[in-house]
Amino acid sequence: EGIGTGTGNRLARSAFATPSCTHSVQEPRSGLHSLFPFLFTVDITCSSTSRPSRTRLTASIPLAPIHQNPCVEVLDPPRLERPAPLRPRQAPANRTGYHVPFVARVKQILTAPARAAVRGLLAASPEAFYLLRGAASFLPGYQHSPSEMTPEPATYFYGVWLRHLSLAALRIEGFEHPRVVAELGPGSAIGAGLAALITGAEAYYAFDVVPYADPARNLAIFEELVGLFRARAPIPGPAEFPDARPPLSDYTFPHEVLGEAHLDAALAPERIEAIRAALLGRASTFQIRYVVPWHGAAELEPESVDFVYSQAVLEHVDDLPGAYAALYAWLRPGGIGSHQIDHRSHDLTRHWNGHYGVPRVAWRVMRGRRPWLLNRVPPRAQIEALQAAGFEIVASDRMIGEPGLPRWRLAPSFRDLSEEDLVTDGLFVQVRKPSASGS
Repeated sequence: EGIGTGTGNRLARSAFATPSCTHSVQEPRSGLHSLFPFLFTVDITCSSTSRPSRTRLTASIPLAPIHQNPCVEVLDPPRLERPAPLRPRQAPANRTGYHVPFVARVKQILTAPARAAVRGLLAASPEAFYLLRGAASFLPGYQHSPSEMTPEPATYFYGVWLRHLSLAALRIEGFEHPRVVAELGPGSAIGAGLAALITGAEAYYAFDVVPYADPARNLAIFEELVGLFRARAPIPGPAEFPDARPPLSDYTFPHEVLGEAHLDAALAPERIEAIRAALLGRASTFQIRYVVPWHGAAELEPESVDFVYSQAVLEHVDDLPGAYAALYAWLRPGGIGSHQIDHRSHDLTRHWNGHYGVPRVAWRVMRGRRPWLLNRVPPRAQIEALQAAGFEIVASDRMIGEPGLPRWRLAPSFRDLSEEDLVTDGLFVQVRKPSASGS
């Protein structure tokens, strides 16, 4: 049916050939290929033999995965129907005032075959899919929705707080439970901060760039967290949350950190009721602040925080010097910072370290108008930024990933990565602000 010769065309023939479809593979032009070397273009045109209508689908799919044909089923629907005429529609708003997510809007306007092509593109090449999605963010009316973040259960936040708390108590001499806690990027809920209040903190400050947290969910998570602490439940391990980090040697409840007398006092009914009142915005001796968006150190009184932490957040911050300067300013002398940094690609690429292989111009398109997507700052540079802000490194643990993108396939700006950084898919670092005496 007019399919040319060549390896790519033979693969396209085997992958997509049906009696009612014609296909062609366009070799990449040198200019585009120099910007996006991980892509080539497959032009798929399908027409129904029984109807004069035509549906044209064009997708950019990487050369390597086409051998495995992960998208054959979804790109080969049994029949094609005339697409319904598109009518303008207003994207409904959710309760937070943001428009429905990007994926939902795509589903509203695409026909079934086109949606199948999008699913196939994501399966075959996350890079191409997110490149298109980043480009779409430049379109007028695009808005990022909080509902695009998957809500986490109470057990996840329980484990996050107990990891940061127990490792700080284990590694830092003279560590005491903090009275004032701050969190950078709490995400879908302020659950970890509520866990800190339940175990003994008196004030909690949360800072984010988008209002993900839902007040109703926060209250439900709080009630579940109280039950988990009363039961002295073990810390959820890899079986429940495979990606929860850092890994621990022991997942039993940390009685050596939260003794019975301390926890009984922290869980007193009147204290729990006072935290609940603060969460509901009523008068309380406890303080909860959720600052969105935040704009630097001026958001909080200097030297007012005992413990600041983040979980898979600092890989999204572009202005790392500014963020670390704010954390340093907020901490009192001797205060502790605890940060888990995820150096994986967040499924933007096939390889966990594939974001290091995307050229600079392509990465700008992939990020689009989402500056918090990923900053691609390697582990060593993160540590150096903390030190430049004035922090002392108390402990740092690297998590080593499976074999990923080889060095020769890295983008030019990342080819000089150290071998240690190239294989590190996660970094857990705990720091201290020097005391007034410099000790």
